[in-house]
Order: sequence, then C-alpha cells, then structure tokens
Amino acid sequence: MENLERIERPTPLPEPVARHTGFVLYKVAQFLQEALDRALEPWGLKTRHYTVLAVLANRGPLSQQAIGQKARIDRATMVKVVDDLERLGLVERRRNAADRRLYDLTLTDAGGETVAATEAAVLRAEADALSPLSEEQRARLHELLASLFAPGP
Repeated sequence: MENLERIERPTPLPEPVARHTGFVLYKVAQFLQEALDRALEPWGLKTRHYTVLAVLANRGPLSQQAIGQKARIDRATMVKVVDDLERLGLVERRRNAADRRLYDLTLTDAGGETVAATEAAVLRAEADALSPLSEEQRARLHELLASLFAPGP
C-alpha cells in the first residue's frame, strides 16, 4: 500500500533568499511534507495525522491538548485531525475523567496497525527525498535539526 511515484526535486531557491537558512529550511520542510503526504496517501493520511498516531503509539492515551502541544499543532487543526482519525476508525476520543473539558485519545487496534504499516512508507519517503545526502550526512542533518528542539540549559 504505497505510492511509488517519486516527488519532483525542488528547483533551486532564488537569490537573495537562498542565502538565508530560515528560508532554505522552510522550503526543505515543504518539500519533505509533500513527499511524506504522498507516501501516506494510500492510507488516506497526511503528515499531521501520522504525527498524532505516532505520538499515541509511543506515549499511550493523551489529551488532544497534550498531543497538540507536543506536536505543535494548533487547536483548530487538532480538532480536524482527530475528527479525521476518528472517522477512519484509528483513534477513539473519550472525555478525560479528571477534566471533562478535555478529550483523551486512544489508538484503536486499526490505528496501531496503521502506524506499523505506514512507518516503513515514511522511512522510504524520507530516504528518497534526502537521497542526495549520504547516510552519514542524513544522520548528521537529523542530529543538528533535532538539537534545535532540545531543552535549554
């Protein structure tokens, strides 16, 4: 269940924005999101859906608010994402017993199976999108970018 059509490589950025790391990162992020969305398309998912499923698979039941904060998904988008995942039968939304204003999200069996099935497609899409880089370069790039989200001193 995967879309094997390769995404077209982005064209070089025009000067003067090509000199700015922020613009380059933004365009790389757009390119990668397109590649990942295409890889997830056969399951009817996008990267934001996969993010929620992966967090739930890793952390267990969490409130919509907690996942939104961890994944940096705004409240309105989070409601839409959860509605989509619930409609697909991948998550269940239940009122939080301690705070009735919150919903706890739980992966269904189908949701767990979908996370497992899509993981390989996501890894292949990342490898394809980043194929101009060596494996060592990809690992270093990941390390550098992940360090931007590390807790401060």
